Amino acid sequence: MEILKSALFPLLIVFALCMVGLTIAALRNKVMFKMGARNVPRRPANTVLTCLGLMLAAMIFSASFATGDTWTHSIRTITVDSLGEVDIIVMREGTGVGEFQGQRIESSQTSSYFDKSQFDVVNESLSDLIADGFVDGVAPAIIESVNAISQETKLNEPSVTFLGFDHQYMEPFDPLLDEQGNELSLKNIDGNHVYINTSLAESLEVRIGDEFDVFFGETPTPLNVAGIYQTGGNPTTFSLGGANSIVGPLPLIQSLRGTDEINRILITNQGDVIDGAQYTDDVIEVLEPLLEETGLEANPVKQDGLDSAEESGAMFSTMFLVFGSFSIIAGVLLISLIFVMLAAERKQELGIARAIGTQRGHVTRMFTFEGALYALMASAIGSGLGLLVSWGMIQIMDAAFEEMGFNMVFHSTMAGLIISYVLGVVITLIVVFFSARRVSRLNIICAIKDIPEPQKKGSRSVRGLLAVIIGPLLGLLLLVYGLLDKQQSPYTLGASLLIIGLCMLARRFGLPDRPSYSLAGLGLLIFWLLPFSWHPYSDEMTGGMEMFILSGVMLVAGAVWVVMYNSDLLLTAIMSVFGRFRALAPILKTAISYPLASRFRTGMAMAMFSLIIFTLVVISTINASFDTILDDTDRIAGGFHIRADVSPNNPISDIEGALDAADGISQDDFQAIGSFNMVPVKMRDVNDEDKTSGEEETEVEWEDLYLAGVNVGFTENVSYDFELMTADYSSKEEAWEALSSNPSLAVVNSIMVPTRDTGFGDSEIGFVIGEGKFFLEDDVLPDDIYIEVQNLFTGEIQELQVIGVVEVMSGPFMAPVITSQDMINTLAHSTILPTSYRFQLRPEDVGNVEELAKNLEKAFLENGMNTAIMADEVKEFGQINSMFMNLMMAFMGLGLIVGIAALGVIAARSVVERRQQIGMLRAIDFRQGMVQFSFLLESSFIALLGIVLGVVLGITLAHQIIPSMGIEGITTVINWGQLLFIVVLAYVASLITTFIPAYKAARIYPAEALRYE
Repeated sequence: MEILKSALFPLLIVFALCMVGLTIAALRNKVMFKMGARNVPRRPANTVLTCLGLMLAAMIFSASFATGDTWTHSIRTITVDSLGEVDIIVMREGTGVGEFQGQRIESSQTSSYFDKSQFDVVNESLSDLIADGFVDGVAPAIIESVNAISQETKLNEPSVTFLGFDHQYMEPFDPLLDEQGNELSLKNIDGNHVYINTSLAESLEVRIGDEFDVFFGETPTPLNVAGIYQTGGNPTTFSLGGANSIVGPLPLIQSLRGTDEINRILITNQGDVIDGAQYTDDVIEVLEPLLEETGLEANPVKQDGLDSAEESGAMFSTMFLVFGSFSIIAGVLLISLIFVMLAAERKQELGIARAIGTQRGHVTRMFTFEGALYALMASAIGSGLGLLVSWGMIQIMDAAFEEMGFNMVFHSTMAGLIISYVLGVVITLIVVFFSARRVSRLNIICAIKDIPEPQKKGSRSVRGLLAVIIGPLLGLLLLVYGLLDKQQSPYTLGASLLIIGLCMLARRFGLPDRPSYSLAGLGLLIFWLLPFSWHPYSDEMTGGMEMFILSGVMLVAGAVWVVMYNSDLLLTAIMSVFGRFRALAPILKTAISYPLASRFRTGMAMAMFSLIIFTLVVISTINASFDTILDDTDRIAGGFHIRADVSPNNPISDIEGALDAADGISQDDFQAIGSFNMVPVKMRDVNDEDKTSGEEETEVEWEDLYLAGVNVGFTENVSYDFELMTADYSSKEEAWEALSSNPSLAVVNSIMVPTRDTGFGDSEIGFVIGEGKFFLEDDVLPDDIYIEVQNLFTGEIQELQVIGVVEVMSGPFMAPVITSQDMINTLAHSTILPTSYRFQLRPEDVGNVEELAKNLEKAFLENGMNTAIMADEVKEFGQINSMFMNLMMAFMGLGLIVGIAALGVIAARSVVERRQQIGMLRAIDFRQGMVQFSFLLESSFIALLGIVLGVVLGITLAHQIIPSMGIEGITTVINWGQLLFIVVLAYVASLITTFIPAYKAARIYPAEALRYE
């Protein structure tokens, strides 16, 4: 992932500067360094707990980067396996085979061939690059997708890549190697003999010497298996399951087609299968002017595949980092809490040190040195554990994708590991430094006497006044900027800072702490829990995943402030309910009073729990709500039950007539039949303003895309609704009818239009329609949204008006742009036969869908028909979606380690702090079990309060987020079983962590405790 590599050098510089600064400070303050370093081995248990908390950030980074690296590596592997040594393919514009959302797309147009003399021109033009060591070889080829059938076994494969090579040019390319590693040469075969790969041999159950048929048209062509190769035969179709392929001499295919033309020129660059891509730009630069007027184009297929792998890996890293950010934030809180508690533990020691002349700066440096040692150790451990976590997630994903033929092999890079370590250390050092500055501000007398610090009413200095004034001013500026620019994140962050800043300003001028923090907390809760439609410009605001992070942090901060600054009311309420039990009352009051008296540490621990539980609840609820929608398979499939694709080389001219003439199946078995024809076009958005203004028209770039033509059988029976329609149509039926009757109209997939939700990146298509004119979240589609499509072979240009945006849930089965079959024929100046069908069954026959799908394949075996049950595809999509969401929840659940570690730190510290108190309780007849139970109740109170806050805030926010997604029919569904599992797991883990400190506290002898100083 190139972005990570580019960040490596700056991060190393920052890390080096930090280390140099710490080294210089340590050499100049050797005593402070020794005092800080000696504390690391003094208390091994505390050191382990501290490292546990500090390592989480590095673990999150490492796991995220390793997962992205694995995804990149896996897609690279598929790219390399399908292309081999081929780096560039010269072909006629718009020809070839592509993929869209997992569906195979093939062009049924046959004008992809060109004269072989073009190869001689290309070969000659690259002679200098060959001599200079940029290009290793150039070869003419024919690559066709054919239907293959074994008449003996009655097995067929509808999409087989048939490659015709001229052996005299193939030496620089991938050799054909059998299972024993022997090379299969095209020079050694003649007649109708070909080589096939092991995948095709297994699919057809044929062996060397067997005969099978391929279809270049309606008539089968018999071929003989001369050999079976295990590797080679590139390039083949990009395929998750491993492509089936045939390799034969180029003259053989030319004779079978009755032409001397070719349809591909293959180019391999110098270097291995990946390094050769570095010369792609140089080769393309030579070829572009040469091919400009020929109708050919040079496609950098290898570089495009590698770039796609990089983008996909970066997206996965970003996704895991975004969701893991809550755990990182919780880790930051834990770091601060740890060092505050370390300072409290050494309070008398620090007080004496200050009394004999140690300055605040010395104390800051001492804690920073200690923190740096923890950070260096913890980040190394965290980076290693992150790899282990990533490996576990990859095993889960690999099992989910195994049926699709997509194998994920764990892969991590040194760059990702180094960045994880450096980021973990740098973040920890920053937090440690500011925490050290905070703990250095101690009252010397109170520290020596080990009594509470006097309550501070806020700084009366000019600097303190400026600090509380800057907050609301910054918030106001961000709020105004967000409103003017229609951006959610600056608006909401600015409003939050303004609420907090005004309350802190009031506190500065005398308002007590309770109303100050309570009002700030209530203000945040009200602001963030208000329906977003109540906010100004709510329909125009844009935002992304950062809003999820902001909402979680602000809601939890507000809730914790409200609870902690009204803790006396909470204590009264708890005692009024449970205090009636005489045996429980003294234990309960002791267990609750102490954490409520230590407001800072209790609030921090509570916030850690709340943050993680909040995110888990929101994601769980979103997942459950989507699962409910995906359970409606009929809706996702558009009311159809079977999807069928046929070979473009042997399409069906009349599907209804063919069904009536077929054996074992007829047209009467189906209620409706819709047809699709995907054709490659160049497409661009039409800018009406440029056309109507007197200024020179702005040139809009053409994009390569696929246009789908559908018949009346589809438009009259499809159940897909529209996210947006123009005002001319009042129902989906009217819009679909208009599409079939008016060839100049089109509807588009929702991924083709701009959205205010920026998510993790731009549209997958890389091309949006009507940008700047409307958004997916609008109510009405403007009636001036047009696109232009151009036939790649004839140059014919047609303008289409976009009248609707098909609903989001149709995504898995809808093409980018849909128009009528008549428009496809008009654009091609000929009748283009469909290559894909949708079959709708009668209600009484839905139970026989599997049998009907098999009968279709049998009836149209020679057409290469391949069927899929759409309900099964929807369920598979839902399972993968659930797997990802559950995996994300497990990843975010790592943050619970932070909250649990915080409770462990607090419990361990409480035993030390309250040793004399424990002795007094034992002296007044508190039994061991009562003391232990008191400590467990104390941890339970903090954990349960944090869990309850997280659950309540998560469910409340989910009830706002899910309806705002704009998906018709979606409702908020809470998976109570999953939430109960999360709550019980978090609570039980917290009890286990605090059990040992509680056990030790209960075993303290009263006399020994009372003598403790």
